[in-house]
Amino acid sequence: MEKLWKILFSLYGFPQKASNQKKAIFEKYYNSLFVDNFHIDKIEEKILNYFYIKNEYIKIDSKVSEQKILYILYIEKNTEGINIIDIIECFEKIIKNFTTENDLSDARKLIKNDFKDFTDKEFSIT
Repeated sequence: MEKLWKILFSLYGFPQKASNQKKAIFEKYYNSLFVDNFHIDKIEEKILNYFYIKNEYIKIDSKVSEQKILYILYIEKNTEGINIIDIIECFEKIIKNFTTENDLSDARKLIKNDFKDFTDKEFSIT
């Protein structure tokens, strides 16, 4: 169940917060995620897509993190005409090109709001 709300929260536009905002999801976003925009008939498709992306990512990076998969779900939903492999490869370049003052690890970059903004800009997500 936890993975489902992370998937939904990422698709709702918050991949950078999906792994560490449990309280916000259930207090602030509950109605948006599980009432207003919840379509039971599409849940299986979203879960299967998560595992499809995971399997494709593993072909490129055997140590893929859940956070990266959640980002790819978000990017795929908000872009058109780009296949998963191209999204993954571009996303990996974005991670490497995103610089921070403290030289953060990739995992730390993924939870920063400015990284999400940078990713949105690179993929032309509005």
